[in-house]
Amino acid sequence: MQRYRYFITPPFYYRFTTKLVRHILAEYNIYYTHVKPVDDLLLIGVKDKIIEQQNERRLLGNIFDRRHYYLFRRQVQYLSRRSNDIQE
Repeated sequence: MQRYRYFITPPFYYRFTTKLVRHILAEYNIYYTHVKPVDDLLLIGVKDKIIEQQNERRLLGNIFDRRHYYLFRRQVQYLSRRSNDIQE
């Protein structure tokens, strides 16, 4: 199980989708090999110990909790609505 050697497990609100989680990780410049929800935790696999330590510093508090879910969802809805207005 090579890809599970180094991982971060922040608390996780169940309504986050994998797509939204990957979008948030990209926004925070968090490098990962895979993402997997496990019960009430989010398993974020990384390549090595150095990247694991960098990502732990970049993940501020509980960004995958209920409050942040609604903030991120509202932000994504705003951006998609705005991009639709620009295309028209």
